[in-house]
Amino acid sequence: MTRMTLMKTVCLLVCLCLLTSCSGLELNQRGFILGVALDLGKNGNIELTSQFYRPSLTGTGTVVNIHTEGITLFDAIRDITMKLGRKSQWSHMQTILIGEQIAKSERCKEVLDFFYRDDEPRLTTQIVVTEGKARPYLSIQPLMETSISRQTHEAQRSASKFSGKSVQTNLLNMRRQLKSEVETTILPYMKKSTDALDGAYISGAILVHKGNLIATLTPRQVQTYLMLTGQFKEGVIPIPCNDTKKNDSFEVVELETKLSARMRDGVPHVHVQMKLTGTVRELVCAQMSSYESAAAFQKKIASEIKKQLAESVRGMRQMKADMFGIGNKLYKKDPHLWEELKVDWDDKFSRSVYSFEVNVVITNSGLENGKPVLQVEGG
Repeated sequence: MTRMTLMKTVCLLVCLCLLTSCSGLELNQRGFILGVALDLGKNGNIELTSQFYRPSLTGTGTVVNIHTEGITLFDAIRDITMKLGRKSQWSHMQTILIGEQIAKSERCKEVLDFFYRDDEPRLTTQIVVTEGKARPYLSIQPLMETSISRQTHEAQRSASKFSGKSVQTNLLNMRRQLKSEVETTILPYMKKSTDALDGAYISGAILVHKGNLIATLTPRQVQTYLMLTGQFKEGVIPIPCNDTKKNDSFEVVELETKLSARMRDGVPHVHVQMKLTGTVRELVCAQMSSYESAAAFQKKIASEIKKQLAESVRGMRQMKADMFGIGNKLYKKDPHLWEELKVDWDDKFSRSVYSFEVNVVITNSGLENGKPVLQVEGG
């Protein structure tokens, strides 16, 4: 090794020894936040409940909740250090729980500003609106995950992907949707279970229009929203039997949606083309033992889906919030025309007319043939 190389190596080692973390704080000076709950406190103050990861020598860490209150959100954040003895680290946060009261108030926009402006929170952090105050939800014991923050994160993903009865929304998606021409977004809704052992669950959604919470969507309405916007992944659609209260079950495993819109006599006309591919999960009354009966069942499923879509859309359009993004499509098609339409677009959307073209493909009927398993032959 030459003298010059040795000197360079020594200088490099000295520099490495002088390096610290980006903010000058060591790991044992940071508190890693997993999730937060936001509520409206007394005199309009902001209540902040932060769930921190608490490391242990055994390697199986637990969580601890810290409650603070301030005139602003950042005021409440800085008070965490007085209780925790560490500076909050936001880069690992997974879930933001927003209490119903603050979600309905003007202060909701103020508190969310921090999460976009600060450099630590990730825009992929998920958002949930809770029934009632958000703080108690962070004290619920998780069923499978190590924290309720993580469980809420996974419940959002699963409810959206496998059942289609809620949505998965993060900071980035919410901002992009509220900044679109129709200024509308959908947030998942979290409720406490009547069974204390079950804790809490994600079901339905909250409709936000122009920054204001205006309505609650049922799980069935959320399915319609996901289908019409092309976000539906998987889910079960009950198919009523004729003249009985029984139902067959059709599971959608793939969905393709093409939505087109145009104006006619001052009213938006929307045409929806939809192809659903799936399997039969429960066969109670229908028959698929022949090509003809299978084709008839596919036609019945398509007819039932059209009926359910039409019923849901009738109620959803009366909310006067273009959750389907019809206005965005018209804007892309003709920006000059949209400038005229958007003045009273909410009223126009409430009078929109829909037509549906639904095609269903059944790939299989499971491990059994196309008849109800326990049906008695000739019965």
